[in-house]
Amino acid sequence: MAVLFSDNFNRSDGGLGSNWTNLAYAAQIVSNQATGNSSGSVVPYWNGGTIGSGYAQCTLVNKPSSGGNHFVLTCAVNISTFNGYQFKTTDTTAQIERIDSSTPTVLGATFSAPANGDVVRFERNNSSGDCIVYYNGSPVATRNDSTYTAAGNRAAFSFNTSAAGTLDNFEVGDLDSGGQPMSRRWETVPHLGGRRRFAASF
Repeated sequence: MAVLFSDNFNRSDGGLGSNWTNLAYAAQIVSNQATGNSSGSVVPYWNGGTIGSGYAQCTLVNKPSSGGNHFVLTCAVNISTFNGYQFKTTDTTAQIERIDSSTPTVLGATFSAPANGDVVRFERNNSSGDCIVYYNGSPVATRNDSTYTAAGNRAAFSFNTSAAGTLDNFEVGDLDSGGQPMSRRWETVPHLGGRRRFAASF
């Protein structure tokens, strides 16, 4: 299977709902998009299953404003140990980080932040050790690190404040045995508001 879960947040303003678990303050839906919380950081993860080699992606409708705000996207952090890998961006720069017991280490050089409206994808291949970031389907950064290669990770996003942006069309999936996204395959996947059938192409 390629797509494991997707959420377009097209429902009433308020919390994200039962498919999500919040590790900090509760993320919010506002006008059919997900955003942060004025009380502090939000770290919601999809609670429907764990992931080995996989990806998480979303449309970053509004990237973080200036002033130290940031957005994080991951499919590769173990929430029991808080070890793994993630994509992080401010309003100007982005980076791939390894997380060691909640402490981030930047892997390689920083790169340009996505633009408002870009589809951002973070992919982790445990077999090769590659972490790859895509903007609108094009790879923009690859980092290799094999410190953590076990399965059992979660897909999540994070805003450190309500000024850290908004996202839409969150999606999480796995990779095939060759470490590549499944392509042009009809899938029936769980989706809030019912199940849907579509051709997945990545």
